[in-house]
Amino acid sequence: MKWQVPTDHPAFTPINVGRLATPTATDLAWLAGFVDGEGSIMLVRPCNQTVRTFFYLVNTDLANVLRARTIVAACVRRDVVPACGANVGRPDYKLWIARHSEMRALLTAILPWLAGKRPQAELMLQYLRECSSMLDGRRRLRDTPELRARRHEFARRMAELNRRYAPGEWLARHAPLVKEGRGVYLRPVA
Repeated sequence: MKWQVPTDHPAFTPINVGRLATPTATDLAWLAGFVDGEGSIMLVRPCNQTVRTFFYLVNTDLANVLRARTIVAACVRRDVVPACGANVGRPDYKLWIARHSEMRALLTAILPWLAGKRPQAELMLQYLRECSSMLDGRRRLRDTPELRARRHEFARRMAELNRRYAPGEWLARHAPLVKEGRGVYLRPVA
């Protein structure tokens, strides 16, 4: 049985973005933690075609999704209405953005607090900067073989960052920094 949200549900009530306050550092830190745990930052290259950008959050707790929605809307200055997934039993709610300007604004705002998704955010911001230099006079991406190869390389690097790790592999690669004497060394946690 597919779960559906009633149209009068608060998750679908429009937000007046003009009345939203600028997010506080606490809000941005909370959102960064939520993104680290539940979010995805992706560059997708479907069927070897143009590269598409996606940022999304998925969670089954409506209260968390609504809080994230308010913070995201304040960062990108546009209401981001959640979609409801077709999970059996408990619904999942999704927030996503794909516009370059909105993704740049959001990732720049939460970057200081990101931990696990920091490499993906930095790569996405680098991609967005390079895309800005690849625009033609009509604000469309120029499509030469060299530029297409460059965009595909960004997508390949993002796919490597987003791949699933074997048990224990992530910890072995990203051991915490431990300060010993005058230097900083990587040491795996026992």
